Amino acid sequence: TLTLMLVKGCVVAALVKLRGSDSETAWRSGLALAQGGEFCFALMAQMQQGRLIPDEFNGLLLAATFCSMLLTPLLLRAAPAIALRLHRKPNQQVQLEAITALNAQLHGHAVICGYGRVGQSIGRFLRREQQAYIALDDD
Repeated sequence: TLTLMLVKGCVVAALVKLRGSDSETAWRSGLALAQGGEFCFALMAQMQQGRLIPDEFNGLLLAATFCSMLLTPLLLRAAPAIALRLHRKPNQQVQLEAITALNAQLHGHAVICGYGRVGQSIGRFLRREQQAYIALDDD
């Protein structure tokens, strides 16, 4: 059961990360989708019917899938905390240091907290007024 969940969770996390999501989102997705599902039962039935796997292995795989489905609610409850621990933060520290170095010479500037629709509008206004500014946002 643990092997099934580890392999599937890591594969899902890697695929989500490759699609451009941050590490925390990738790990949360991997943890949420780590269990074996109903499709695994259908796949096992087809493999057994085609005699592709021995009967003993089929029972073991069936039990592992069932147990992984039982563990899913617990895993989903713990997923945010686990993902936060697995999320690597040294990269964020490097980014903060780079941002600090780039803006060290700024003086007498405005600080826009949030650069959504309203923050961008304020930025356009400040640019027209030739006022230096820096915008902070979480993404």
